[in-house]
Amino acid sequence: MRNHILDIQKMSTEDGPGIRTTVFFKGCNLRCGWCHNPESLSFEKEIYWQRDHCIACFTCVEVCPEKAISFGEKGWERNQEKCRLCLTCQKECPANAIVVKGEELTVDELLRELLKDLSYYQKNGGGVTLSGGEAALHNDYVFEILRKLKEAGVQTALDTAGNYPYELLERLLPHLDMILYDLKIYDDGLHRRHTGVGNGLILENARKIGKIDHPKVWIRTPIIPGATDGEENIENLGKFIKENMPNIEKWELLSFNNLSKNKYRLLGKVWEYENEELLTKEKMENLCRIARRHVENVVWSGATKLEV
Repeated sequence: MRNHILDIQKMSTEDGPGIRTTVFFKGCNLRCGWCHNPESLSFEKEIYWQRDHCIACFTCVEVCPEKAISFGEKGWERNQEKCRLCLTCQKECPANAIVVKGEELTVDELLRELLKDLSYYQKNGGGVTLSGGEAALHNDYVFEILRKLKEAGVQTALDTAGNYPYELLERLLPHLDMILYDLKIYDDGLHRRHTGVGNGLILENARKIGKIDHPKVWIRTPIIPGATDGEENIENLGKFIKENMPNIEKWELLSFNNLSKNKYRLLGKVWEYENEELLTKEKMENLCRIARRHVENVVWSGATKLEV
């Protein structure tokens, strides 16, 4: 059993308690306009060109067995119909200008990498968080890696948007210590506009999670300008959480950041939030005050705009 792993981020302090290793899976069934990991949307490995690294030696053009690479007005171009992703171009590039996103790993290969930091997890209450994309969609693979992590004594967490049949999540619950559950937008129409899907299934799964005693649950809401940052949205999410998920451990509001703009450029995509500024500390504090009308433990994190 193999899967495309986008990244393994070690020494993370943002995806659960303690020092953690976060595994980012490729593949997501939402299309959030603000997505900070656009390279995680596709389920397949992807290849892109780093203009600043390229020395225009044309080695990639010469070695491509399918003649799928050329240079045009916009620079490096790849004919996706011809390309078989053999990665010869990436292997032969002397300047490391061609990058591949999505390494195929077996469950045991991933497990060996994660257990290298076992001593860190044990000393500080950390563990492993599976994220994405949407890790839960790789259900058989994720079930096996969670089961083996628990056998090794590692604390486990799943970062999820919950847009899938509840049975997929229910299967994973016995091997999870924590769920980091995203609730973005309460209004179904606005949710569809900004993420590409309605939120009915997401809210239905949240209600079911709210009825279980284990694992622990953190709710996370990205605060995005013009999308999720409205006071009415936070008010309605707070009411929903209070009514349906009264035993959650924490609700975290995640302040928007614009660090992903270069990722979109490398992928040849336009990011609608490229010119958005960071939110102010005053804005985040105000949203927290609204959230605390309904949920006791509300915190916010992330960078904010420097105020002169």
